[in-house]
Amino acid sequence: ETHYIDDPMNLRLCYGIMTHDNPASTIRLIETLYEPGYVFVIHVDGKEQSDETYNELVNYASQHSDYVHIVPNEKRVRVIWGGFSMVNATLQILRHAFALDDPKRSPLSFHKFVHMASTSYPVVSNTEIRRKLSSYPLDANMLNVIMKPIDPHNSLWSYFVECDDAVHRIYRLGPLVEKKGKGIDIYTASQWFIASREFAKYIAEAVPGTIAHSLIEYMKHVVVADESFFGTLLRHSPFCRKHHNSNFLHLHFDRWENEEENAKRDERKCIFRDRERCGRSPTTLTMDYIHDMELSD
Repeated sequence: ETHYIDDPMNLRLCYGIMTHDNPASTIRLIETLYEPGYVFVIHVDGKEQSDETYNELVNYASQHSDYVHIVPNEKRVRVIWGGFSMVNATLQILRHAFALDDPKRSPLSFHKFVHMASTSYPVVSNTEIRRKLSSYPLDANMLNVIMKPIDPHNSLWSYFVECDDAVHRIYRLGPLVEKKGKGIDIYTASQWFIASREFAKYIAEAVPGTIAHSLIEYMKHVVVADESFFGTLLRHSPFCRKHHNSNFLHLHFDRWENEEENAKRDERKCIFRDRERCGRSPTTLTMDYIHDMELSD
């Protein structure tokens, strides 16, 4: 049976935010999104250079303790690009939201879990966010997945480990087999998603014997796991029939620094501040892009 929220104003959201620097940006995001009934769980990168950010956000949360929660220091993950640590940081956010590691706390109350980076910013009002999400069933899961599974040759699968804040390839990694004789399709998908409370808890608990538990163990040694873990899990979980293939995230990846004229390239995105050696980084959004954002869904 399909259930909808009775009134968009009654919708409760939990925003799970990943950050590593610029605490002012995270605070601005929280204060823009906050409405009564909303809660925020923040994970700050566990590397030493993020300690100041962590301390500032802990101080901010202490002044807004009824709705701002920080993943505690001992649960912070040293996030490495391309490593499973990207996924693990999200798992820590979810586990904190459901108080799985602290039985003295109560789970947070919410209908939907919204996963985002601190560099995100809403392009519509809170009223529109409520209206849009309330138009979907409460058990809907919004995640952008490329529906054709990836199918690389077995020789391309490799076993990776994270060490010294870097990802290292060790040896070949065979395809995931959940049950004897039955392989698992791997899907490319976004790490940013909107999950029902039930699916969010399913991910957080990762009960042994479920695909969630098996996939976590496997993906610990897959490179760029964040771009396949959540979509693959959703498509193979009991929640697959509640999948809506959009996360309502507006991404701009059609203009690149290395394709701009030299004078227009942002040297901050270029190797050694050399405009002749700019990598394929997206260009910075400017005022001329506002019309495109207004037309986005």
